[in-house]
Amino acid sequence: MRRTLPLILMVLLLPAVAPEALGQAADREQANERLVRAMFNDTLNEKRFVQAERFYSPWVIQHNAVAGGETVSLPQLVQSFELLQQGFPDYRFEIREVVSERNKVVVRYIFNGTHRGTFMGVEPTNRAVSIWGVGWYRVEGGKIRETWGSPVSASLLGAIGGLRTPSSG
Repeated sequence: MRRTLPLILMVLLLPAVAPEALGQAADREQANERLVRAMFNDTLNEKRFVQAERFYSPWVIQHNAVAGGETVSLPQLVQSFELLQQGFPDYRFEIREVVSERNKVVVRYIFNGTHRGTFMGVEPTNRAVSIWGVGWYRVEGGKIRETWGSPVSASLLGAIGGLRTPSSG
């Protein structure tokens, strides 16, 4: 009986505590979603790359077909944004859907831009591109610490004719 009494008390008190804990979790999820949305708008779409430090940890783990789980520094991340802008100066990410759960935020987006500058060795083609993508972001301590997704660069290279396959010579 001695051991079951604390358990019974915990079960009885749990409903009084759980809604508050759930509220805090929901607040955290909303804050994470706001962080990722603001990163897309303030850093990427407004091309204010110096703002990246507001949204990203100093070191970010990137999981994708190219990086595979590589840790990159904030300056390296900013450099990738700058390369994107050089090749597609009018680009914009259009967020289509956002889902947040615990410390993860998933964004479905469309990248639109015109290839007006050299991008990854491919001279400007003036092709307008529209590519969909999905990015996963893990937030830790109020900053993006880890990302998963398909690199936009591979899809962009395909769209501007920069990918060579064995059959294309």
